[in-house]
Amino acid sequence: MYLRPEGSVARWIGWTFFGLDKEGWEGIHTFFSIVFLGISLFHLILNGKALLRYVSAKWKGRLKHGKELVASLTLMFCLMLLAVLQLPPIKTVMAFRDTIKNGSYSVEIHPPEPGYETWPIQLVIRSMNLPVDLVVRRLRGRGLVIEHEDETLKEISESNDRSPQEIYLEITQMSIE
Repeated sequence: MYLRPEGSVARWIGWTFFGLDKEGWEGIHTFFSIVFLGISLFHLILNGKALLRYVSAKWKGRLKHGKELVASLTLMFCLMLLAVLQLPPIKTVMAFRDTIKNGSYSVEIHPPEPGYETWPIQLVIRSMNLPVDLVVRRLRGRGLVIEHEDETLKEISESNDRSPQEIYLEITQMSIE
């Protein structure tokens, strides 16, 4: 999920990674998060008594490995502090993530509105003050498969193995011609 651009950018540029789009990776991420939480809960239930004995022994001063516990808690606290205060190296890692998320590497032109890829092609064309019939004919003449004018930009892009951004750029070039 670190490498995925922000949602609307990912849909706009037709982003995929190992053949899965944003929704596919979110599904995997969600599924494994739920499985992880379930297994963690199951683990705590099975080992709850041992964990309570360990913690209570520490507080009673009978734990032999108290230094390791303090060291691990200190390390965890320092890492959390780096993240909260956005200090290096966390700051560098997150700055690179923001560049990816904002699509700086792959967006040639940002969508006019969020969710623009879900608009029917006829509304996209009308929003540019172009004649729908003429533009659709020209797009088909360039080899694009457009079944009907109610198809969304995303549907057309998927059936033509292109991104919504690429289809949009084709239309904007027609307004220049």
